[in-house]
Amino acid sequence: RAARRTGRGDHADVSMLECMASTMQTYGSVAASLFRAAGAEFVSGRTLEIPSIEPTADGFVGFCLGTGQQLQDFLAMIERPDLIGDPRFATMGERARHREEFLEMVRTWTTKQRTEDIVALAGALRIPVAAVGTPTTLTSVDHYVERGVFVPNPDGGFLQPRVPYRIGTFRGVPFEETTEAPEAAVAPPAADGPSDSRPLTGLRVLDLTAYWAGPSATLSLAALGADVVKVEAHKHADGMRFASARKPGDDQWWEWGMVYFGANPGKRGVTLDLATPEGHDLVLRLAETADVVIENFSPRVMDNLGLTWQTLHNRNERLILLRMPAFGLDGPWRDRTGFAQTMEQASGMAWMTGRADGPPLIPRGPCDPNAGTHAVFALLAALEERDRTGAGTMIESTMVEATLNIAAEQLITWTAERREMRRDGNRAAGAAPQGVYRCAGDDTWLALAAETEAHWTALLALLRRDLPDVALPWTGTEDVPTRRAAHDAIDEAVSQWCATRSAADLETELLAAGVPAAVVVPPAAIESNPQLEHRGFLNRVVHPVTGEHRVPGLPFRLESVPGPWITTPAPTLGQHNTEVFVDELGLTEDDLAALADKGIIGTTPG
Repeated sequence: RAARRTGRGDHADVSMLECMASTMQTYGSVAASLFRAAGAEFVSGRTLEIPSIEPTADGFVGFCLGTGQQLQDFLAMIERPDLIGDPRFATMGERARHREEFLEMVRTWTTKQRTEDIVALAGALRIPVAAVGTPTTLTSVDHYVERGVFVPNPDGGFLQPRVPYRIGTFRGVPFEETTEAPEAAVAPPAADGPSDSRPLTGLRVLDLTAYWAGPSATLSLAALGADVVKVEAHKHADGMRFASARKPGDDQWWEWGMVYFGANPGKRGVTLDLATPEGHDLVLRLAETADVVIENFSPRVMDNLGLTWQTLHNRNERLILLRMPAFGLDGPWRDRTGFAQTMEQASGMAWMTGRADGPPLIPRGPCDPNAGTHAVFALLAALEERDRTGAGTMIESTMVEATLNIAAEQLITWTAERREMRRDGNRAAGAAPQGVYRCAGDDTWLALAAETEAHWTALLALLRRDLPDVALPWTGTEDVPTRRAAHDAIDEAVSQWCATRSAADLETELLAAGVPAAVVVPPAAIESNPQLEHRGFLNRVVHPVTGEHRVPGLPFRLESVPGPWITTPAPTLGQHNTEVFVDELGLTEDDLAALADKGIIGTTPG
């Protein structure tokens, strides 16, 4: 797209390290920075959500309690309404402190119920819930079957997830399939654009998203040059504002939310109550000026707000509507609530996470930015089509199907070989040893993986050098299956070697010997990683409330964009109301004041 506009190609440099830093606990460094600025202690510990995946009478069920209302409904569901408001269980932190007591109460109830019944009841209460998917059950899940999620591989032999987005032609029915391409309605952009602009310069995006999946998509668009206008209802602001480095009641505490701060820089922000006639009219006027509208509400919300595809299309025929529901715009799970944790549970990702002798666990990692990345890809494809035809369209890009695509190995293995893959700790089919090993010091660990014979030979030489009195009955020529068969014994030797050594020293020695290894660091440590520092992955922004911080940019560099991806901070609540509504839509200052008086716009929550 940019090449056609400018007449020039480009060079893209994608970093695997930055991709991982963009998806796995991305905002630990942002949190540490905000807590320091707030004068508060930041504790970065390993945690499991409570409740999360719990045993049932016939399997496992997964929960995710993201709001106070969901906690209340959960306590009522497990027949303990007497505990609503109990300070011991009111927050995730308090539940962690009373972990055994809380989980005993939960499991006393769940182990007496069938998974199917729990899912039905919790779903009716709008509690995020899922039966834990397994390789043997995924293809029979009613929602996936009805939506045709799994398709035969073109070469035959197994099933695989289809692409996790659908792009409609709208010659009558959304997602109508056609083999006949429409005639081009507009000429492709001329190759005479400026060479110093970003790939999406000139694109205007109306951002109705919240939490992380949707904002991660619009963050990418903003970094690539789009003008992104984020819309929040100040009475129901983006929930990520309230996971804050400051306490409720502190001055402007909602501007210190770590994920909000990290997922929304580069955007402009306005407030608008879309449920009011005035708010509805103004958002439609904004849509008239936009190329793209993006939302990640539950499907019923846009319908209830009167912001259907047809309504938006009637106001702007070139508009692309990108919808990012958790489970899809149709199917039995259409109206279920779901967070990233729910996707990990429903997709089988959790089934593959954990120790071989332990229960399934959620990895708490990539599902939000993974959904955002797939959505951006689908949007770029739709923009290409609009450039060719001049016609807008609607995209459905679902979070659960994006997750199924990155958790597909177990499904493919089952349908191809009838072999059920199971969790196996940190071990892998293609490497041995592979693991995370405790080193000398306070909670310090080293990750290493020996994939090739050269890796294994080099590792074994170091073990022989430093453990002369330990029997190491291997020659260094063993292949991966042989090493996997001896994994327990190899792990014992590696653990003994690491236990008295510094993780940093071991990393240095192993890398020098050609063995993949790394010190295990907490998320906040990415702010001091020398490789990320060299590549400018963290971009400096100055926020009017919180001050100067560094936020992650995009996990790649373009030769045409020499500067940082991010230059402006996440907007404060309603920061650009005047700029957008008065300067661009033509309202008067009196109009704006009247909207504020009616509570349609505002700059404080509630």
